[in-house]
Amino acid sequence: MISDERTLEGMLSEPGESTCRVLAETKGDFLVLGAGGKMGPTLAMMLRKAAPGRKVLAVSRYSDRDVKARIEDRGIETIEADLLDESIYADLPDAPNVFFLAGMKFGATGNQPLTWAMNVYVPALVARRYARSRIVALSTGNVYPFTDTGATGSRETDVPSPVGEYAQSCLCLLYTSDAADDLLCVDLGGRRIIKKKNIIRQYFFILHSLQLPITS
Repeated sequence: MISDERTLEGMLSEPGESTCRVLAETKGDFLVLGAGGKMGPTLAMMLRKAAPGRKVLAVSRYSDRDVKARIEDRGIETIEADLLDESIYADLPDAPNVFFLAGMKFGATGNQPLTWAMNVYVPALVARRYARSRIVALSTGNVYPFTDTGATGSRETDVPSPVGEYAQSCLCLLYTSDAADDLLCVDLGGRRIIKKKNIIRQYFFILHSLQLPITS
């Protein structure tokens, strides 16, 4: 019986056997970026349960203070930071395992500059700061074309055809996640490795045209 939000979070954050097994084989602490959003709290709580002997750091602006308190109640260290602010990255702790959940979806219509900044510029900053970490980035199916309701849906082999500002910015995320220095690839989940040197330069040009403060 689900009686309140805390009970629901407890159920959603309960790790399965395979999750515990994989995390046991993964060395080091965990950093969750965008931990105050829809999925961040339960993911951070799940990591804490599945790997109780290691540190879980949860980074967010925490505009909802109740979310911050609930995360801290589970023994997770929180860090307040605005990922759009390039100056904060030097102060973020090193971490071998990074979960990137930050993004802009709801409210994207009519607010294109913030949508592109959150979904393209921020991933580039994160990839540069954590170039030598394992990075798992939250994926989306919006980059694929519409399919018939009677079909099986999109596959990863389909050619991307994003519709709208949000979907287009998410396609750029796949490329900017390999952003800063061309040294390492980034694991985006689904066993896909993205390495697009020329394309990332094109998207840096797009960001410059939006007058966002990109640094080389």
